[in-house]
Amino acid sequence: MYMSSQFWIIFICGFILYNMYYETNLLKNITNYKKYYKMAIVVAFGLGALKIVKSSPNMSYENMKTLHQFIQCMPMDRQSKDLLTPFLSSMTPQNSNYPVRSIQTLHTSGGKSTKRCVSETKKKYVASLQNWKCSKCHQQLSAWYEVDHKKRLEHGGTNELNNLEALCRECHGEKTAMENL
Repeated sequence: MYMSSQFWIIFICGFILYNMYYETNLLKNITNYKKYYKMAIVVAFGLGALKIVKSSPNMSYENMKTLHQFIQCMPMDRQSKDLLTPFLSSMTPQNSNYPVRSIQTLHTSGGKSTKRCVSETKKKYVASLQNWKCSKCHQQLSAWYEVDHKKRLEHGGTNELNNLEALCRECHGEKTAMENL
């Protein structure tokens, strides 16, 4: 395995050097078959997934549950989620006998914390609960959205999910300015 990876590195470097030295358009000719390369990559991933499922069914079940949770929290449009969800419907937390620890942890963590930090995972989860919309202006959240405490930590608020809301930067700035007055 180690020798074959060295061989491929040397082969690819040699091919690129040959292309540069003779000023040929070999690399341009390769891009003509882009569709077939994409198809080959999909087949390779599919065969890899089959090998993983056959070698360890229990591990693949856990991986599918994690993948389903990941897809639910991703900022995707509804059609893309609906396209992927039927394949994973048997892995949903409702159909599983095992509790989904990661989401349960998100719901219960931060109850006693007095620090102003919220994890990136929790921020993304809060935004996904709001369908990636600002809780004030209901506009689509940009990449630099902020998570705010509904009840300030100084006034007895916590870092629990029910005390957090995702806001766009403009709404967060307005809210903070009004609270500080």
